[in-house]
Amino acid sequence: KTKRNMKSTSRTTKTSSLGLSPSEMPVTASNRPSILQPSPPFSSGIPSESTVRNLLISYPSPEDFKYDYGTAGFRYEASLLPSVFVRMGMLAAIRSASLDGEGVGIMVTASHNPERDNGMKLADSNGGMLHPDWEVYAVQFANA
Repeated sequence: KTKRNMKSTSRTTKTSSLGLSPSEMPVTASNRPSILQPSPPFSSGIPSESTVRNLLISYPSPEDFKYDYGTAGFRYEASLLPSVFVRMGMLAAIRSASLDGEGVGIMVTASHNPERDNGMKLADSNGGMLHPDWEVYAVQFANA
């Protein structure tokens, strides 16, 4: 392959206009992570079975398509992701309950990919990757 046709696998660290890496950036009102509060119908506690069923029916998984979860989470064209987002939100709540209420993160990603490409991944309560046992559940639920 010519050098022009080869993809670089090296990682670069983006820096701010001040020359600081993301871990060195001071937290300010404009870059502070936000904590989202639950909104109806979930703000009042655990949703009813019919609410969950209606939500799953409203966001069906595409027919004849199988999702896979890898190191980068679920990465697909944006139109294929609504059902995944709904199901992974539910899975994050179940995972959190299995950890006695510890927080589980959901990250929406786009990074350097074209605008139409998106992704989402789950992070365990320690901030690391979702436990491999739970990746299996994520794939099963995404494809349900």
